[in-house]
Amino acid sequence: MDSFLVVLRKPPYGAINAAEALRHVNGAVSHGMRTTAIFIDDGVYATLAGQADESKEWGLISEAMSMAVRFSITMPDGSVNKARLLVHGPSCQERGLGPAALMRGVEIADDRTVAQVIGEAEAVLAY
Repeated sequence: MDSFLVVLRKPPYGAINAAEALRHVNGAVSHGMRTTAIFIDDGVYATLAGQADESKEWGLISEAMSMAVRFSITMPDGSVNKARLLVHGPSCQERGLGPAALMRGVEIADDRTVAQVIGEAEAVLAY
């Protein structure tokens, strides 16, 4: 398996979904897999810049997101492997989130791009 897709539809706090999704993204990259994460529906909240869990119960998803944005490894052939992080534009619009609200390093994707990425993935893990 060469490509791996993680789809996060749940909000970043209140359940373990976002933390597990990001753990799988970073793990797949570290194992040399072409990895994409799509944040859709309430999952788009995981991509907000400067977000924090007021209760401190769930840790800082923003730190895990920052790691996913920055993390890369050099492959044996010299190429660099890094996760592609897509946030669903229509989901952001439905929630009143503009590009300025999102952290750097995420790419806004339309419905067509999301459908194409899902269709091309060899394995999909949905949260």
